[in-house]
Amino acid sequence: MCFDVGEQLREPVGTVHTCDLEGRMGLGEGVEVPVAGKLSFTRTSHGLLVTADIEAKMDASCNRCLEDYSFSLPLHMQEEFLPTADPWKGGRLVTPEDTFTIDAHQVLDLTEALRQYILLHMPMKQLCQPECRGLCPSCGQNLNLFPHTCRQD
Repeated sequence: MCFDVGEQLREPVGTVHTCDLEGRMGLGEGVEVPVAGKLSFTRTSHGLLVTADIEAKMDASCNRCLEDYSFSLPLHMQEEFLPTADPWKGGRLVTPEDTFTIDAHQVLDLTEALRQYILLHMPMKQLCQPECRGLCPSCGQNLNLFPHTCRQD
């Protein structure tokens, strides 16, 4: 998810560029998810403000019945990325440690920012459906699939 933003960094403050985003995001531990949406890059006095409205397609296992299911995770991201090199002269710029940066080759990598947004917006309790009944504590049967016949104590 890298973008060459050298041209945008040399434009006047307030200039906006938009593009479509479609690809796969690595979340770590071999997990990849497809993402798609719209991006806009707005030139600020310090760098580029990236605004993204994207949707990530996620696969999960329900916390109650343990069945696998898929869901869409809509995200709205807005972060400012600061250049590490002057776009005009090429000299090194000092940037705070806790910011997203644009590398010395004027390439903006959205990977880490998107990864953080996806992980922060994932539901804490992943349910295949809001009314999921889970598993029988006695026999382990999925209570969503069949009528329950176990005797309850």
